[in-house]
Amino acid sequence: MNYLRAAANKIASTLMFALMSTQVRHLGADFPLGQSIFARAIVTLAMVLALFALRGELRAALRTERLGAHIGRGLTSVFGMFFLFAAVARLPLVDATTITFLAPLMTVTLAALVLGEGADARALVRLLMDDFGAASAAIAPRLRATALPFAAPGWTVWAGGAR
Repeated sequence: MNYLRAAANKIASTLMFALMSTQVRHLGADFPLGQSIFARAIVTLAMVLALFALRGELRAALRTERLGAHIGRGLTSVFGMFFLFAAVARLPLVDATTITFLAPLMTVTLAALVLGEGADARALVRLLMDDFGAASAAIAPRLRATALPFAAPGWTVWAGGAR
């Protein structure tokens, strides 16, 4: 594994997603949400198909034994893109980005709930409270409210301690 190359790819990916969010925010007032999502999907499809064709892997890329799983992942992706574009177009970009930082917490929570990774009851309660606390802390300043007590640093320790 080439760590430097992998890190550079992740940084480039992060920059591309930041540019996409900025573009969605900038164009969100002028274009309907569905049109923005459709345009992104069409451009992405064309680029992916071209990449596979150039590599001579187009036939293999279109063959699958798990069509249902691909459809489910595709639907999740479409709904995720819809909600992301809707939020970025309507919220200040600073707030939308702050809320996006909840993704790692939600991923860990889903890994515990869906995949059973580290899913003892105390860990699950801590994860759910962390998700709720971080979400309330992210949106509370704009709502002119204070963050709920779940966001307090001591709350997770009280609920069973960090591992």
